[in-house]
Amino acid sequence: LRLDVACIPLLKPSHNVMADGLLRHLGWKLGSGDTFAAGAAQVVPWLKNSADLNTNGIVMNDGSGLSHGNSFSARQTVSLVRYMLAAFPSWDDGLPIGCVDGTISSRFCGTDGNGTVHAKTGSLSISIALSGYIDNPYDNQR
Repeated sequence: LRLDVACIPLLKPSHNVMADGLLRHLGWKLGSGDTFAAGAAQVVPWLKNSADLNTNGIVMNDGSGLSHGNSFSARQTVSLVRYMLAAFPSWDDGLPIGCVDGTISSRFCGTDGNGTVHAKTGSLSISIALSGYIDNPYDNQR
């Protein structure tokens, strides 16, 4: 299954149940069992060895990204977004686009972010996050 095909239904609406299922499936298919821990045991070394991320301090208790049981630094998140965009350009097709679709379809409308912000949202009772990128139309920088 291609990455863009697998990720679009997961990323656009921020389908946490699907993300959790994918992490458990990775544990079942590649690791020691159908558990979050088995999936994380596959993902964290991949982040370090393939994506070249510093994985110090990463805690991955489920597949839902922003979650009370997970911990990733902002630097790790930025590094992962940069890696994914460079290594898997079709992954970008799954990111919601400001004022267009997904979880940010009602954000950035009437601003320079309309159609140029590509990002994932996350929210907890104590925090709100937005991770992604913007293509700046004024200087062509990402």
